[in-house]
Amino acid sequence: CLAIMALVALSQAYVSLHTANRITGTVAAEKDWKQWKKPLIPLASASILYAMVQQLDVVVVGSLVGSAEAGAYFAAQKTASLLGLVMIAGGLVAAPMMSAAFRSGQKVELQRLCKMLSLAIALTTFAGFVVLLMIGRPLLAIFDASYQNAYVILLVLAIGYGIDALAGPTAYFMQMTSLEGTYLRIMAIVYACVLALQFAFVPKYGAIAAALATALGTCLWNALAIYHLRKSIGVDSSILSFFLPAKAQQP
Repeated sequence: CLAIMALVALSQAYVSLHTANRITGTVAAEKDWKQWKKPLIPLASASILYAMVQQLDVVVVGSLVGSAEAGAYFAAQKTASLLGLVMIAGGLVAAPMMSAAFRSGQKVELQRLCKMLSLAIALTTFAGFVVLLMIGRPLLAIFDASYQNAYVILLVLAIGYGIDALAGPTAYFMQMTSLEGTYLRIMAIVYACVLALQFAFVPKYGAIAAALATALGTCLWNALAIYHLRKSIGVDSSILSFFLPAKAQQP
């Protein structure tokens, strides 16, 4: 796995550098590092924090209640995370379009893009949730037969991903519209609260407490993100934009 990942990373780096040189070769280079560092530091920090968040739950469960329950939690978490693939794919495709619409002041187009993206993500994720609801136990049994007991944990985590889908591409939206610093602060504060809840309740209630804390953190994170997007940009990234359009989205 490590060899394949290294090969893919090197290939991507080669193609990216080649493409960048071809595109930027006709314009003068800019080296305003002070200006570049302002968005890049929070973007890089948020990427590192997000990668840690995806793995640390298992470590917390394992350290507080043992490796057996951590194994079941790991299986449930990785299975539920399949629902997040739609968000990742949609965000990667839409991120450049979000940035272009925001920089050119096209709020109506930006709202329309968020509407269509949030609808596509929500419907696809809901379909995936139904699949997990129906065959979640057999999927967990692929890891180990005893892990079928983590079915409720799987559903709780899946609900968290479902809420994330209903909120739309908030993370990508904030990072593409000059709110990368706010995004990092919200993520850090919310995950600190999630960790506090997990350390407080996992020893007594087990892995289900970790799953509930994670799902609650997802709700809180998206609520804060949507609030800041509506307040700062005037655009609602969530499925609610079909029913409660932001006032500032009007031309």
